[in-house]
Amino acid sequence: MSKTRKLLFVSQQAPWPLDSGGNLRTYHLLRALKERFEVTLVSTDPGGDAASWLAEVAAEVVLVPAMNKASVFGRAGSLLKSLFTAEPVLLAHNKSEALDTVCRERLASGEYSALHLNHLDTTPYARHSKGVPVVIDTHNVLTEYAERRSEHESGWFGRLLWGREARLLKTREPLELSLCQRVIACSSREREAFLSMEPALEVRVVPNGADINAVTPVADPAANPPRLLFVGDLAYGPNRDAALSFARDVLPRVRKVVPSAVFRVVGKDPGAELRGIEGVEATGFVESLRPELEGARAFVCPIRYGSGTRLKLFEAFAAGLPVVSTSLGAEGIEYVDGEHLRIADTPAEQAGAVMELLEDDSQARQLGRAGRGLAIERYDWVQLGRELVDIYTELIEITGR
Repeated sequence: MSKTRKLLFVSQQAPWPLDSGGNLRTYHLLRALKERFEVTLVSTDPGGDAASWLAEVAAEVVLVPAMNKASVFGRAGSLLKSLFTAEPVLLAHNKSEALDTVCRERLASGEYSALHLNHLDTTPYARHSKGVPVVIDTHNVLTEYAERRSEHESGWFGRLLWGREARLLKTREPLELSLCQRVIACSSREREAFLSMEPALEVRVVPNGADINAVTPVADPAANPPRLLFVGDLAYGPNRDAALSFARDVLPRVRKVVPSAVFRVVGKDPGAELRGIEGVEATGFVESLRPELEGARAFVCPIRYGSGTRLKLFEAFAAGLPVVSTSLGAEGIEYVDGEHLRIADTPAEQAGAVMELLEDDSQARQLGRAGRGLAIERYDWVQLGRELVDIYTELIEITGR
């Protein structure tokens, strides 16, 4: 490409602060795109000094008023709308007239070479593309998320609600993705899931990763006290469930053998329920994850439901911490069980794997080194960003934009 093309990047949620996996992925991919394109970021305003931080990854930042839908009334309104329209709640909940207006006006100018959509809930804006090629970064498979959430719900109403959502998404998700010329999946497994819905989709894989250059490996995790680290936004259902299930069902087994073992939970909104469990240290949100990684003996990822690949694991790998994860927690990562991490799905298996790492320094060090090696080789944001830029370069050349 002989000139700097303009790219319109649309996200319902601005990637700031960097306190969630979704925000981290969006931020790093934006940073990579800015190296090659003149990027306009259009999103809702998270408040504070977000605009100045986002200016580091976009040539222009356009923030519209945030939607106030987090309340009980907002969620109930989205559910009622879904019941009357048969639109999935996950899509109905995030529609923004302000974003729609900005996207329509910007795309009508004819100055953009491509439109980047972030998450499935931005696909309504693809209808304003006017021939501009559209790329969507999916982050996960929403149909799969809803199906798993339905199976995991303990109450009948939750199972009914999420079962309905899964059925609606099974039809709607491939239709929305078909509006886009390229679909970005986070793993080969998710790519196959999308193609099973609609074989005609053009799906490319750009995995999640870690900022390898920004993460110095822990000197010797085996020399640290028996602190088991979990990182995640506790307002997100799968993370809260994972933390509570580990604290209730796994930690007591570990502490019977290693009484000084603690479960260190880092992430916003931990709640009183988690903080009240013996042996749990819930920090809430922290400005820097570095001290937490440096002080941990091992990293645990006891995710039991959800979809997508977990950025928390890549940061643990990059730091050289040994990892114990469920199969679902490590889903989509190209690992070898026993070489890069330990896979353990039941509470007994998780407790056994953790206790081995606490008692076997050699195994802990070996897993930590291999995990960091995997992150460097395959999951460095710098390389992953280049892969996304290549996808755009090819698409723009094909379309002549």
